[in-house]
Amino acid sequence: MERISNKVSFFGDIYVKNVQNFEHAISSCDLLGHINVINFEAPVISKTSESVLKTGPHLSHSNTLLESLKRYGISHLCLSNNHITDFGEDGVKHTVAEIQRLGMYYLGVADRNETKIVVVEDVKIGIFNVSEDEWQSRYSLDVRVHQDYVTYTNLLELRKKVDYLVVIYHGGLEHVDAQTIQFNERISKYVDVGSDLVLCHHSHQEGQVYRIGKSYIATGLGDFYFEGHTNTGVVAQLLITGDEVGVEFYRSMFDNITGKFSAAEIEIKSLVKTSDLETLDMNTKYEQYRSYLNQFSFLRGRLKLYRLIPIGKLLLLRNILNNSSHRNMAIYTLDKWIKQRSR
Repeated sequence: MERISNKVSFFGDIYVKNVQNFEHAISSCDLLGHINVINFEAPVISKTSESVLKTGPHLSHSNTLLESLKRYGISHLCLSNNHITDFGEDGVKHTVAEIQRLGMYYLGVADRNETKIVVVEDVKIGIFNVSEDEWQSRYSLDVRVHQDYVTYTNLLELRKKVDYLVVIYHGGLEHVDAQTIQFNERISKYVDVGSDLVLCHHSHQEGQVYRIGKSYIATGLGDFYFEGHTNTGVVAQLLITGDEVGVEFYRSMFDNITGKFSAAEIEIKSLVKTSDLETLDMNTKYEQYRSYLNQFSFLRGRLKLYRLIPIGKLLLLRNILNNSSHRNMAIYTLDKWIKQRSR
């Protein structure tokens, strides 16, 4: 493993319970740069941390993983994601404290205006981490979530301070290789306000890579190393020479049998305009969201009896209403039902 001095590498999601296995794996990765940025998909928790009420699993990391990441030069951690508040504000603050104690860097929390400007050779690179809101704003005021006016204004201001602007966005639907029109409109706006590179997490699946003018968009970096998943993803690399910045994309694949990484270069699709981004066929997610909404059929005529509704179902409904990607799929599902009933 050799880290290249003029490369900045951006990886997808990481979730690790067995640190020893991870260290064996990362030692075979040839995509590490001088600076390495990764989506840290769970908080580091303390003995007093308690899980919050939410749907889905509660993920957590140990500080042993942080120490391992630092040894291998992965020192810039994106914390703005849907699992960082799984153990509430305490989990967020403890994670930040441990990162600081080890002399590492975090993005996307603590100060909503917080960003990172790194200098490689003669280039100032701004890295801005933000996420689509699921549980973050309910359990922490410190996690940066996307808000149209605030986010775009912050990016316009950051653009003035740097030579190259990278946005790392955690959002969208899971387990798809294309996203909704609304998702595409949001990441397109990031380009419109001056971003040179837009990288998206959360899908757990390799998305598409596009070049639009001088900017690049990767709609899904997938999983770099996520226990229990297939661990195929995209790695974006900036290659800096003097004041020039080149961009390369690689498919990163971890073989669970050999315990090693391999890499292959990825095709970049050229588009004339952002409106040409590939769009999800929403019918592919219809059955999933139909099953979600069917859980609320018992509400008919019983809205006043909310105390009888299982709290898990209330949490599910809240998340569908709160998260724009889930909400868009729910609206699509309801529209499909309306169309079927009106025949």
